[in-house]
Amino acid sequence: MDILETAARTLTDRANRHGDCYVTHQQIAALWSAYLNVKISAPDVVRLMILLKVARSQRGNASDPDHAVDIAGYAALLDRVQDDMTT
Repeated sequence: MDILETAARTLTDRANRHGDCYVTHQQIAALWSAYLNVKISAPDVVRLMILLKVARSQRGNASDPDHAVDIAGYAALLDRVQDDMTT
């Protein structure tokens, strides 16, 4: 199975386990905003999670396919979260 197929399957699994991605990332953004005293949006949360995966790939096993799968999944999630903001 390739990276994009694995990421798509993971997104479906996460949606079934954790609910609507936009609502979840709005909640994370609200909590992070309150903690940091800086306005953070749901798309910001997704972008920051991509950066977290980049940092892990730099510090850990760079060839671990989990990093690429997660980054691809977050990229797809970013598209969904941004679409939800415009509707």
